[in-house]
Order: sequence, then C-alpha cells, then structure tokens
Amino acid sequence: MFCLGPAVAQNIVPILVTRFFAGLFGGSMMAVAGAMVADVWAAKERKFAMSLFVLACFLGPVIGPIAGGFAGKSKLGWRSVFYMMFIFAIVMYLLGIVLLPDLRAGSSPSKGSTT
Repeated sequence: MFCLGPAVAQNIVPILVTRFFAGLFGGSMMAVAGAMVADVWAAKERKFAMSLFVLACFLGPVIGPIAGGFAGKSKLGWRSVFYMMFIFAIVMYLLGIVLLPDLRAGSSPSKGSTT
C-alpha cells in the first residue's frame, strides 16, 4: 500500500512519508531472502532460485529508472510510475500466495534438506 501513497498524494509530505516506509519495510526482505530461499527450495534447486533473486536485486536499480523515465514522460505523467509499482506489487503478492508453499512449523517443502 505504500507504493500507492505517492500516486495519490497532493503534496510532498505524503510522498516522502510513504516512500520512507516503503523502503523501511521493503528493505527487510534483503536481510531474510537467503533464509527464505533456503526454506522454500531444495538444495539442488537453490542455485537457480538464488541466482534469480540476485538478478532481480541488481537489475531492478538498472532497469527501474529507464522504465520510469519512459513512463514519466508519457501522457499519463509521473504518477503512472507509482501506479505501475503498485500493480506489480499486487500481482507478485497474489502469485506468492498461490505459488509458494506453506512454511509453518512442521511442514518441510524442501525434500532432502539438511536442516
């Protein structure tokens, strides 16, 4: 929801506040991503999964400003960048709910795991 805040903001204060909280809460994923990849995928599949995650981490800051620049110059305006981020976040959230396994205590989706 913090991605939607700047799109509907009327002045700079809500933009700064929502972008701050988006970075604050989004940054925690960088700290726990390795453990999540280890929990979700088996040891043989882990190399591919981790490489995709790292690829996204490095390509996001490269492709984001380019795509945002084109979107910001379109007739939709600079707010379209935040709407696109919000739509992408919702799609990824829904895909995660549907595709990722349940990781509660006692369930073990990664067969052959040593943990």
